[in-house]
Amino acid sequence: MPARSLRIEYLLGLLTALGPLTIDMYLPSLPTIAADFGVLVSDVELTLASYFAGFALGQLVVGPALDTWGRVRPLRLGLVLYLLGSIGCLVAPSLSMLIAARFIQALGGAVVVVVPRAIVRDMYEGPDIARAMTRLILVMGIAPIVAPTLGGAILPLGWRTIFGVLAVVSVAMFALTWFLPET
Repeated sequence: MPARSLRIEYLLGLLTALGPLTIDMYLPSLPTIAADFGVLVSDVELTLASYFAGFALGQLVVGPALDTWGRVRPLRLGLVLYLLGSIGCLVAPSLSMLIAARFIQALGGAVVVVVPRAIVRDMYEGPDIARAMTRLILVMGIAPIVAPTLGGAILPLGWRTIFGVLAVVSVAMFALTWFLPET
């Protein structure tokens, strides 16, 4: 396998990990968020429901967008949207604003999950596509296991720091998209 192809696969794996990290990394902070906003933990769980709603809606829109505008431009737009949602979570003054910011974050997160699969389908055939998809699926399996531990390690710095880290990661991912070919 050419080195360039392998680098692209690593980048696609990192992009794929962002979705599960976003869902699971902040879970240890739910009680802290509830205490901060003076609400019940069950109220804070609406941020997770909001994320899943935005994630589902985003995937419905992303598929046709990828076919119309290519892979890389929608990916960059999705990462910008994700960044805006992450910053919104970081500075949210209320639970309702956090719920809205999580929805925006999810719209961008949907792009990050769909694009790597589309690029793999564009770049590979036969056994190579199976191998590349298997690697992406492996990342999707490992990321939710690692994410709560990462979130728990960051939590002593404050729950908002988790969203700050996700914002920084999205900026790094955006920078790395300049190494992706349009397929």
